[in-house]
Amino acid sequence: YGVAWLRTDAPRDIVCVAGGSGLAPMISIARGAAEAGLLKDRTLHFFYGARTPRDVCGEALLAPLEGFGEHLRYVPVVSLPGDDGEWQGETGYVHDLVARALPGSLAGFEFYFAGPPPMTQALQEMLMVGHRVPFEQICPEE
Repeated sequence: YGVAWLRTDAPRDIVCVAGGSGLAPMISIARGAAEAGLLKDRTLHFFYGARTPRDVCGEALLAPLEGFGEHLRYVPVVSLPGDDGEWQGETGYVHDLVARALPGSLAGFEFYFAGPPPMTQALQEMLMVGHRVPFEQICPEE
């Protein structure tokens, strides 16, 4: 609906949170930030939430962007890692990872997110109620 457009004039670091099919609009935000030169003096934290390790995707689309690994950080998280011990990454829900992985106050970031409604609702509530992030810094893709 045009809610999650890239705000190039915001001075804060950027956080993109995606789950499932929400990956496409968040990749677009990340590409736009890289093309606009925003990653020269800011960091973009990209979190992708998946159910299982085989559902994790997105890194191959972000890796070619300028600043990947330095100013563009990709962190996948799975809610069902399995019992085989193969998944060595983050586990749990993506909104919980966002809260524990970002440095400092969450009000110091610009947030973009898209994905399943339960994920986006939990994330928006966590940001606005739990961390008092101003609504103007939150752009859900609906």
